[in-house]
Amino acid sequence: MALADIGIYRYTLEGTVLQMDRSTLRILELEERFPDPAQVVGMNIKDLLEYELPPGALRNKTLQDEAVRSFEYNFRTLKGTRKCCLHDSRLVRDHDTHQDVIQVITRDVTALKRVQNRLEETNRELARANAELQTLDELKNNLLANVSHELRSPLVSVRGYADLIMSGSSGPVSDTQKRQLQIIVNNVQRLTGIVDELLDAAQLDRAGPTLNPAPCDVNGLVEAALLTMALNAAQRSVRLERELAVELLDIEADPRLLSQVLVNLLTNAIKFTEPGGRVVARTSEAPDGGVCIAVIDNGIGIAAEDLNRIFERFYQVDTSSTRRYTGLGLGLTLSRNIVERHGGTITVESTLSKGSTFRVTLPPSLSADGAGATASDGHVTI
Repeated sequence: MALADIGIYRYTLEGTVLQMDRSTLRILELEERFPDPAQVVGMNIKDLLEYELPPGALRNKTLQDEAVRSFEYNFRTLKGTRKCCLHDSRLVRDHDTHQDVIQVITRDVTALKRVQNRLEETNRELARANAELQTLDELKNNLLANVSHELRSPLVSVRGYADLIMSGSSGPVSDTQKRQLQIIVNNVQRLTGIVDELLDAAQLDRAGPTLNPAPCDVNGLVEAALLTMALNAAQRSVRLERELAVELLDIEADPRLLSQVLVNLLTNAIKFTEPGGRVVARTSEAPDGGVCIAVIDNGIGIAAEDLNRIFERFYQVDTSSTRRYTGLGLGLTLSRNIVERHGGTITVESTLSKGSTFRVTLPPSLSADGAGATASDGHVTI
């Protein structure tokens, strides 16, 4: 704070000014009316400003406490300017009169007070906006969960009747009809996958950090995920390969959620790999006993400007109305959420037209609160 914003003055218990420096005159906006500080000596302090607090408030506090630090004092100058000062006052003995008088060191904090008030109002507005966002987020989650749940039943029914007709149980079906029914089944599967993503998103938003940990054979989970995606890969003429660690990779994790991560990564790799391409699932052991999982493809790759955003919810690299690849853009968001809840990390490296590598690192066990180990555990990826 500038020295000009600090002044000092003395007055008697009755309010008569005994001494006042030029800085105080500037703070009170009296320097034009009283160029010489001696001109205000003998005047009553209450005649030099308009109080917003009781005139005796500072005097009474000083008499009670003998020394008052940073007492906030609000007043209006005779020019009409509203001011706020911090007073450090003390009861002292005047050498001339040998009486107790009040000495005040005053600091003009008017500008700082305005900034503080603006900040407080901004914080209140942000708190209100945050509360509204939390309410809207909860409403959104409820809507996602309810709508998704209501969609599942009719989709299951449509799929069931389509499979029944295709089987011929309801009568002969021609090859043309079978092809048409297969289109229905394929699209029902797509819709079911979207509904499942919405349900998972709503569930993870609602869920706390609590997981359902159990001993997990990571190689076994990878094998199961590859088996799950085998038909999908065959339909796209994409070759699935495995490069699994020879040693057993046992960690503590939620097997259902970890399997979901593997399926999500394999689904994306297959989706964005052209026919004739390959997708590799690779595992290895980390030095601390954790695991490293990599899903590698030689597909279309991801542009550098999109790499930092692909884990954002609903983010689509291709947002055009004619985009080739379907999906809501939730799979990677859910995967990162799950991995981080296990105390792990998920990263990506990619080059356009050459492919992508997603790497997941997981600690050997969860911490006591279920949040997983921290980055300081020194996990490495392959």
